[in-house]
Amino acid sequence: MKQNNLKERWFALFNHSKMSSVELLFNSLVKNYNESHRYYHTLSHIHLCLEEYDEIKEDLNDSFSVEIALWFHDITYLPKENDNEEKSSIYAKNSLSKVDAERKLIKKVCNLIQSTKHPSCPKTLDEKYIVDIDLSIMGAPSEIYTRYSNQIRKEYSHVPDFLYSCGRKKFLNTLLTLKYIYHTEHFKNKYELTARENIRNEIHRIE
Repeated sequence: MKQNNLKERWFALFNHSKMSSVELLFNSLVKNYNESHRYYHTLSHIHLCLEEYDEIKEDLNDSFSVEIALWFHDITYLPKENDNEEKSSIYAKNSLSKVDAERKLIKKVCNLIQSTKHPSCPKTLDEKYIVDIDLSIMGAPSEIYTRYSNQIRKEYSHVPDFLYSCGRKKFLNTLLTLKYIYHTEHFKNKYELTARENIRNEIHRIE
């Protein structure tokens, strides 16, 4: 999905809002997702999330809120920080206020964004789906997964190899200890087995 297509999709979400404000927000989104320290958490990640979303949106309770949350869920991403989800939700709250979004919508979007902090325990159906969408890369074909893991390493280039390996293995092993990595039947059926194989292979490469 090219940036122009993403822009059209963004505008379609807010077709009843002031277009100048909607465009300013989109330009701000692009600027953030194009930050130089990002290798995986870019617009390409949002594009892939939206593709996964399109497959399951009919199963959601509030598809509109989920789609907006996907756009914003990594808008703030600083690898040295551990509160990116919280800051992303604040960013979303401030941005949505500028297009006169209802408070109820803003609250839902913020809750959905904060549910993407991993590992998480999503409670609602929509939270479970957005978490699964965010983790869908874990079940990608091996070459794509390897590229993803290399991109994550680049984002943490400030961390020495030994410390990064320890932290990464801890995160990956936490996923493996779960009964299921994914929370919904759709993503369990689609990605669970491949995700576990990818994770085990990455752990083996790190060791």
